Amino acid sequence: MPTLWVLDLGGRCLTVELFSSEALRVPVLRRLAGNARMLSVGVNDNAERRLAYTDKNGPIGPFPAPVRAMPEWGQLDQVADRAGLSLDGWSDDHVPASSIEFLGQACGRPVDDEIMSESGLISVILPVLPHTFSGDGPVRSQAEARLTALADSASAEQLRPGVARQVQQMLRETQVDSDIIRSAIDACGNSATEVTDESPAGRAVRELLAEQYLLAGTAALRPSRGSRRRSQPDPEVVHGRVSAGVVAAALLCGGPRAALLEMLHRRTGATWQQDLIDDLAAVTPAPAAANRASARLEEHHLRHGRSRKVPPTWLSDRDDSGTAPARSEPLEEIRIAPQTFRQETEG
Repeated sequence: MPTLWVLDLGGRCLTVELFSSEALRVPVLRRLAGNARMLSVGVNDNAERRLAYTDKNGPIGPFPAPVRAMPEWGQLDQVADRAGLSLDGWSDDHVPASSIEFLGQACGRPVDDEIMSESGLISVILPVLPHTFSGDGPVRSQAEARLTALADSASAEQLRPGVARQVQQMLRETQVDSDIIRSAIDACGNSATEVTDESPAGRAVRELLAEQYLLAGTAALRPSRGSRRRSQPDPEVVHGRVSAGVVAAALLCGGPRAALLEMLHRRTGATWQQDLIDDLAAVTPAPAAANRASARLEEHHLRHGRSRKVPPTWLSDRDDSGTAPARSEPLEEIRIAPQTFRQETEG
């Protein structure tokens, strides 16, 4: 996931993108076209420059940084015209340097070692909402086996109240203080809420999920940006918050079964498991679901050198069979939003 280092240049912004080149992608440029004017200069593994530009009139590029004899020169000329920049200093003999000088014109300051040593904000490109969730994690205890069987047997209407309560509790435990996410969970009722990348709840969840990338971003930027130290988030706290965000996304986008299975994979402790089993006391696991859960628990014991047999009868006393609902949706397009989530540096 790309991490951004953002410098405020007095009304203009210089963003250095690490680990990727999302700012050169056409879908990203199209999303930004209505809200910003942006010039992107990307460097590939061979040190070749690529350029892209967008404003309210739409994107231009990406295209290779050209010399005057190349067809791409026409695109560069369009960029200069729309951005009000000059190509008088562009050198065909020094195209890489010329592209950086061209970027400096857009920033209003030369992009050199001095500006690259300044302190700035750490930001990330927001991930899209997930639409596929855990379903085949390990079953490590009888409580996990019973909840797995219940997830495969109960209807969404039966699962939703108890699962929603546990998701809210997980958010509190991990200190996720988002009224927007909590309200969306309260409002989901008996069906999955329509949550999109750009809806208020969707954006709140995406910002929460993006916190995990600040760990890599601050570590990567600290050695190369002078002597100022940047505050490093506590990894354990961040992973807990992100796990709660994934579980909330599972409930809002995938339904209560997806959220329950994510909690089994991501949430520690046994008290919540027993509380949820008590909430679902009216549901009897179907024999087929009980057999599958028992087999997975037995497999876990064998994998860890234990030969304990797990009869499915303690999970079910019903004769009918249960099936698990199918799941799997493609991920959506990634978009860039460099200033929606950021962390200030220490002075």
